[in-house]
Amino acid sequence: TQMARMWQSIAIVAALCLAVAMATPLDDYVNKPDPTYKWEVVNSVRGFNFTAFNIKLTSQTWMDPTKVSISVWTHWLQICIPDDLPSQIKTALVYIDGGGNNLAGGLGNPPKEMDTFTGLICQTAGTVVAHLGQIPNQPIIFASDPAKVHRSEDAMVAWTWREFLHDTNSPEWLARLPMTKAVVRAMDTIQSFVRQQFFRSVPTFVVAGASKRGWTTWTTAAVDKRVAAMIPIVMPMGNMTPLINAMYRVYGNWSFALQDYINADVMEFLGTPQFDAMEAIIDPVNYYNRWTTLPKYVIAACGDEFFLPDSTRFFWDQLPHPKVLRMAPNAEHSMLTAPAIDVVYGIDTFVQRLIRNMALPTWDFQLTYSNSTASIRAWTTSNYQPTAVYLYQATTLSSVYRDFRLIRCAHKQWDCLNPVLWHSKALPVAPGQTEWSASVTAPSSGWTGFLLEAVFPGGYTTGDPLNPDKWIRVTTSVNVVPDRLPFESCETLHTCQPPIPWNP
Repeated sequence: TQMARMWQSIAIVAALCLAVAMATPLDDYVNKPDPTYKWEVVNSVRGFNFTAFNIKLTSQTWMDPTKVSISVWTHWLQICIPDDLPSQIKTALVYIDGGGNNLAGGLGNPPKEMDTFTGLICQTAGTVVAHLGQIPNQPIIFASDPAKVHRSEDAMVAWTWREFLHDTNSPEWLARLPMTKAVVRAMDTIQSFVRQQFFRSVPTFVVAGASKRGWTTWTTAAVDKRVAAMIPIVMPMGNMTPLINAMYRVYGNWSFALQDYINADVMEFLGTPQFDAMEAIIDPVNYYNRWTTLPKYVIAACGDEFFLPDSTRFFWDQLPHPKVLRMAPNAEHSMLTAPAIDVVYGIDTFVQRLIRNMALPTWDFQLTYSNSTASIRAWTTSNYQPTAVYLYQATTLSSVYRDFRLIRCAHKQWDCLNPVLWHSKALPVAPGQTEWSASVTAPSSGWTGFLLEAVFPGGYTTGDPLNPDKWIRVTTSVNVVPDRLPFESCETLHTCQPPIPWNP
């Protein structure tokens, strides 16, 4: 009827208005057409049972060239095609990585072999696996920088925060926007390349990355519905302001790892409307409603110099299921001290079970906080059972600072080491058991952190003659006892921004 059609039209218009209202500057930037985008296959390299194609990807033009020394972003995109590529591809893995361009923004020679990490997964994945480099394009000189120095990694990202915080009407300054768009363009390229060269479609992607690339993993999943699952690594970020405040309160100052942000004058804005405006664009927590069915495997480090071992306390309960967490004991931000094979096998198992329509592990938990005796209860709700469960715990060496970092300063001397070691204890696993718990009493001085870890078997045939059985480790969040932070908030003390330059 005419009335029904009218109401249908009203509903469509309302839905469109809601979609527009929910769009953020991140969405706007990623979706903005950019004629700079292009790609070309440069060469290929042969692996054990795959071929990796080196593609020169031009993802976008970012900012005016009068403002930044590199405005056109280029990347090496390696696409690994296994010899046994199936006729029907369910999903592909994209690993987001760093690396640099030359000072003029050029890429240099193509890689001579497949990236080791993604190459290991490609050997047994049975699907397309890609490695995207130069996220972000760096080093960069900013015209607004009086020092006119080449900035990379945190120094580059921090300066873009500074630019935005001084002019919140220019969100394109935030490096997270072009970093995210580059991954979206990489997925476009993978789909086009595989369709043209192998006559197959790649419908969805699993996106993974570490550190700044881990943050880009969160934001890529927020803006592109082709992302079927995500694996952010050493980037337990959500609810930025309370999380950052807690970072100050454990040390009574900032960790040395944040030096680039201090020297860019970023902390002066903590708690201000400008900082809130930045959070609204780049804080993953603002995109949680887009991930209600998206599997998430969050990997972080217990001894991270950037983040607290219990950073997940600020966002994990709000993050929608399905989700699993892996807090790696005895690992710092680079994860160099973590068993690399655990990380690789965990990611491989997560991806393989998605591809094979197998159940993912479930490891839910409840933490009870206390100043005397704290506890963790963890349980699995699927027929996919762990083969081993461990209680890990560690106690700070300091009675003054709640410091679980493995490295506490930047000058690479012995006094920078802070060997807070996590020790494990195996818990009984009875047939059919689905729940485990542990309680830990506060130490006589300092703080004790603890978690429960479950080891789930891969449950599939890998074709890898050296390691036919793989696994995935998942954990609870870290609980810390006593449940108190030793210092006041920097916002309360009005000490968030130290003098510049800051040399911790």
